[in-house]
Amino acid sequence: MKDIHDSEILEVRTKLKEREVELLLKSDTNEDFKVVFKDVFSFLIENPLTTSIVLEINEFPTEKFYITDDKLRTVDKQLMVHARFIDSDSYNRAIKDYKSYIISSSLGLNGWIIAKEMKVI
Repeated sequence: MKDIHDSEILEVRTKLKEREVELLLKSDTNEDFKVVFKDVFSFLIENPLTTSIVLEINEFPTEKFYITDDKLRTVDKQLMVHARFIDSDSYNRAIKDYKSYIISSSLGLNGWIIAKEMKVI
């Protein structure tokens, strides 16, 4: 697997029909490659600067994204899944078979992705 540490993020692509998010990267050895998240449930990308450098992408337990009923309304707005879940239990059941990835950067873009799979190609 390619080392993503200190790679520059050149582009973020969202393929809505395919439910994929792609990060196009350039390594510190000047090699282009991609990180592809497949079967994406939801994601949040923040601070996309023209120069964004990846520190790391870590997998976290999806339970960290579980919510309670009092947070459901806020989460619906953030994830743009309004009216998709009637309560927090239905939301938590929906994401239990997914993986959660946190994108940390030395500079610029950061965020999280809930998806079934991440591939570095």
